[in-house]
Amino acid sequence: MKFCALLLLLLSSFFTVSPSMAASSDFSMCRIYDGHQVCVVSKKRSPKRYWNFRVVTSIDGKENPEEIYNCRGKFKILDGKISSFAKNDPLELICPSFRK
Repeated sequence: MKFCALLLLLLSSFFTVSPSMAASSDFSMCRIYDGHQVCVVSKKRSPKRYWNFRVVTSIDGKENPEEIYNCRGKFKILDGKISSFAKNDPLELICPSFRK
């Protein structure tokens, strides 16, 4: 009886810890661009428009507002304003080898 209770406790702790560990390591993507550390804090792919990603980045530890990256049209949207990808945008972190 004690063995079953111990086994149940171990299994329940395994399944409660594992998803949180996987979620925390999901967006530890950082790169150095022009001497600045650029990290992807969160990245969500649109289910309807799979080429769009809602992304929150941080530069040198300072978090930026959410942007929508359109990897197909090669532009991004911030606060309703559309702009082309800049030279220093972290595209390889956001747009995986995306093809039209």
